[in-house]
Amino acid sequence: GGKIQVAEGISGHFRIDLSEAQWGQQTSTNRGWNRGSSSNVDSDRQVQVDRAYARWERDYFNLIAGQAYTSFGNQIVVDQNQFGFIFRLKLPVVLDFVYSKIDESGSLNDDGDNGDVDFFGGQATYKADNWSAGALLAAINDDSDEDDSPGVFGFFGSFNFGMFAFNGELDAFFGDAGTAADGASIDAKGVQIYLDAKANLLPNAYVGAEFFWADSYSGANEEQQTGLTDSDSWVPADWGTGFYTHLSPLTGLSGGQFVPVFDPSGASAGVVGGSIYGNIRFMEKFQARAKYMYLTPNDSGSNNLDYVNIFNVGVIWDCLPNTTARVGYNYTGPSSDNSELGDFDRAQAVIGMLELTW
Repeated sequence: GGKIQVAEGISGHFRIDLSEAQWGQQTSTNRGWNRGSSSNVDSDRQVQVDRAYARWERDYFNLIAGQAYTSFGNQIVVDQNQFGFIFRLKLPVVLDFVYSKIDESGSLNDDGDNGDVDFFGGQATYKADNWSAGALLAAINDDSDEDDSPGVFGFFGSFNFGMFAFNGELDAFFGDAGTAADGASIDAKGVQIYLDAKANLLPNAYVGAEFFWADSYSGANEEQQTGLTDSDSWVPADWGTGFYTHLSPLTGLSGGQFVPVFDPSGASAGVVGGSIYGNIRFMEKFQARAKYMYLTPNDSGSNNLDYVNIFNVGVIWDCLPNTTARVGYNYTGPSSDNSELGDFDRAQAVIGMLELTW
C-alpha cells in the first residue's frame, strides 16, 4: 500500500494484495512450476485492490471518495469496504456521513430486477478523556425485485476507570429483509446487546469478560438481522488465536449469517452467551492469550442447536526486528438438542502467520 501527496490536504491512497488465495486450492495443479493461476484460481485474487481513494483533508472536515473502508460504532452492524463517499465534520461532536454503492446489479438499466443496492448512513461520536459515546443510523435501499432493505439504529459507548475499561453497544433493526415466495414482504427484525469489561491486572497482563444477547423471532414473515454490512472486522469468536483470521468459526454453523455470534443457529433464534479472555506478555518478546466462549440460542425450541463452546489459545513471538510469528489453536464444539440428529461435528484448527512490517 501507499500514499501519494498531490497537494496540501489532497492525497491518494491505495492498498493491493498480491497472490491472495487458498493454500493448495487456488493455485496451479501441475507438479512443476507453480504460476499461481489455473482453472482452479479466481484470477481477481492474483492482484486484489482493497483500497483506492482520494482524500481531501481540512481543519474542520475531510472527504474521502473511492473504494475505502468505513465502520460505525464497534464495527458490528456497519463494517464495509465499498465504493462511495465518506464525509466527516470534525466538530466537538464528530459527524460522519456515508454513501456507498453496494451493487449496480450488473446493468446500468435500473428497471425491475436490475435496480441498484445503495447504502446510506451516519453516526455522531463524542470523545472525552476517559469516556466516549455515540449513536448510529444506517439503511440499505434495494431497488431490485428482492427489496432486501433493512435498517438499523444504535447507541455505543466506552468508559475507562483506573485499571478497568468498559465498552458496549445496543442495536435495533427495522425495514424489509426481502420478499417471500407468496410476494409478501419479510420484516427485518433484531435487537442485540454487546458488553465488554476488561481489567488491566498488571502492566503486562489483562483479563476480561463479554456478554452477548439478541432477541429471537419466529413469525412467518420475520427474519433476524445481525448486521447491515460485514467484512469480518469484528469477530469475537476468533479472538485468542494469536491474531484475527477474520474467519468466524461460527460461520458454517449459522449458515453464513452476518455477525453470527448474535444468531449462531442461523434460525433467527437470537443468542444468550458470554466469554472470558486474557492476555499476558512475558520475556519481553512473547505474548500468550486465550479465550473461552459459550453461546446458546435465545429460543432453543426453534432450531436444533442446544449450545456451542469455543476455545481459542495463541502465542505471539516478536522473533526479530519488524518480524512477528503468530500461532494459534481453535476448538468449536456445537451440541444438538435433537436426539435423532445427534451432535454436530466438532471443528478444530491450527493456524499460523509470519508478519513482516516495514
